[in-house]
Amino acid sequence: MFFSTPHGGADPRGFLQHIAEKAIKAAGFSVNEQIVNTLLPSAERLRELRDGFGPMAHEQN
Repeated sequence: MFFSTPHGGADPRGFLQHIAEKAIKAAGFSVNEQIVNTLLPSAERLRELRDGFGPMAHEQN
């Protein structure tokens, strides 16, 4: 399963989260709430990644 999120974050705690959690649990895996919370638009780590991407991309052309 491939998962991505927009640069501004996403709130995965809605209907689609419940579907994804059921699929993940059916496959024998567990859901890591810390990772889910990192995807929220207000997450500090997401802001750090977003702020660091521009300079890194510019440096790599």
